[in-house]
Amino acid sequence: MGQYFAQQRAALVDPRTGLPLVLDATATARVGPSGDVKQNDFRSDLLFSYKPTPGTVFFLGYGASLAEPDAFQFQGLKRSGDGFFVKLSYLFRM
Repeated sequence: MGQYFAQQRAALVDPRTGLPLVLDATATARVGPSGDVKQNDFRSDLLFSYKPTPGTVFFLGYGASLAEPDAFQFQGLKRSGDGFFVKLSYLFRM
């Protein structure tokens, strides 16, 4: 399963000077030279489950986050994060 998220926001510009306005100096988004913000992220997840007996289940999962400079090009995707998880659930009966 995968999800693609593309967002582009133009910088707010002072009408008198033409310079971009700074609203949040600590923003971590990718900001271009003109103050524009571009975000093109792709997230892919894989989940495997195994149920050997009723009440017992084993999950194994992997997720990858990728980013690219231009939207919907799928040529310059660079890995920005990975994640693995394992879960085992067992039902105790008395």
